[in-house]
Amino acid sequence: MKSLSRWPDGRRAAAFHGIAFAVLSAAIFPAVAPDLHPTLGSNAESVLAFHAAHRLPFLIANYLGVVAMLPGLVKVAYLAARFRQAEEKGGWLWILVLASGIFALAIGTADLMTFQTIPFLAKPGLEVGAKVLSDLASSGFALFLVAEAGFTFAIVWATIATRALPRWVAWVGIPVGGVALIGSLGSVWTPGVLAGGGVISCIGLGAFLVWFAGIDLVFLGFLNASETSVEAVHDV
Repeated sequence: MKSLSRWPDGRRAAAFHGIAFAVLSAAIFPAVAPDLHPTLGSNAESVLAFHAAHRLPFLIANYLGVVAMLPGLVKVAYLAARFRQAEEKGGWLWILVLASGIFALAIGTADLMTFQTIPFLAKPGLEVGAKVLSDLASSGFALFLVAEAGFTFAIVWATIATRALPRWVAWVGIPVGGVALIGSLGSVWTPGVLAGGGVISCIGLGAFLVWFAGIDLVFLGFLNASETSVEAVHDV
């Protein structure tokens, strides 16, 4: 039996870093609204038209998305520390949370790097290169959702096993991870809303950011944080 009434040091700092991660990561949505980046398989003309209309806001939002990875690392590390605190000696779920979180952030950074390059090729005479990078980035967006789902389910698993976070984190995390997996199919099938980089991809990312930011409110003492302030027993 372990008491989880005392959190690892830096709880509020981790919360504010997590909020910064969510806000910076979501900057792309208002930056290009009401449009979406051309999806996987879109023609070169649509790629050029999008970047002609949104070039600077798109570049700034992508840059902020990469900057978001820094506070994101702080939150991932703190989550891992919380689960490590809750596990018995020899527990490994905290390692799964840490590793899957770093993996997801790395994949997301690589994809944003690809997106960031497209505007510099989105000009007459370089249409082929712009389309290739656009398809690569949109496919990468869909495949990133696999890593996002893995990280989400790692948190769900660790939450259920340790009760280090409120139960709603796990129950809400299950459909959030499921939506991400559905969105990842846009790298295989490209019709309509399922296409990689399109509506479902954005919903998968948006749902994750809202759910993940909810954990920051737990860190700050809201959203049933009291559930984690009692002694918890878990099976190993």
